[in-house]
Amino acid sequence: MKNNSKKILIVDDDREVLDSLFSFLTESGYDAAICDEPESAITKVIANNFNVVLSDIKMPKMSGIQLLEHIREINPELPVILMTAYAELDNAVSALRAGAFDFLFKPYKPEILINSLEKAIEFNRLRLLEKNYTKSLENSIKERTQELAQKNIALGEILGRLEIEKKQIQYNITANVENLLLPLLQKLKLEGESRKYIELLQKNIQELTSSFSSNLAGKEYHLSPREIEICNMIKSGLTSKEIAKLLNISLRTIEKHRDNIRNKLGIAKKEINLSSFLKVC
Repeated sequence: MKNNSKKILIVDDDREVLDSLFSFLTESGYDAAICDEPESAITKVIANNFNVVLSDIKMPKMSGIQLLEHIREINPELPVILMTAYAELDNAVSALRAGAFDFLFKPYKPEILINSLEKAIEFNRLRLLEKNYTKSLENSIKERTQELAQKNIALGEILGRLEIEKKQIQYNITANVENLLLPLLQKLKLEGESRKYIELLQKNIQELTSSFSSNLAGKEYHLSPREIEICNMIKSGLTSKEIAKLLNISLRTIEKHRDNIRNKLGIAKKEINLSSFLKVC
């Protein structure tokens, strides 16, 4: 019974050798085809999916090595086994350099021929598996890339909607502060120390609805929450003594915070007023 996964093309200008090999390989279970001209063999290789080509090396018009070179142009992965009746080392070296899978000297033992054919068929099978796997992997990567691209588009749309919602929330907060809270604070303004606290509270609320605090926190200043709080007070025009009293900490601690703030803002050794700098920060 012929094995379609073991399709072999036999090429030899000697008709007797062709018939002998065809009978032997067919009886051994191979699906064999024969050709007595290398030119015709090229046409058959193009038209059929052979697993192995078994060719004589000494032929008129075109040698087995020349046939091998043509086959490699058509199908570089198709194993070609070359045979010769001349035990010449040069032929073997030339054949292997040209890309022959194996080289056999006539007369050869049947088991040696079968062994060489089986190795070539297995090689062909593995190369096809590798090729199919690579193609499947490339398709999977392409599909995965397309999926990720679609997810990125969807994510971009979600982020865009979130940004719009964020701005709407900020607008609503600002509107509520301006329309509800600030008018109440205006009515609560008292005299003396209490008035100062109310004014500071009013300014801090206004700062929360502006971009000043977020700018300080977002930039690469690495200010601590306490330092941002003190920055807001300095920007509001409070003195170090007033800040110390409001925060219930020592004046020395406030001065230390001011030094750290100037260092982080990059104006430590510059004659720049900290309050003025913060107003344009």
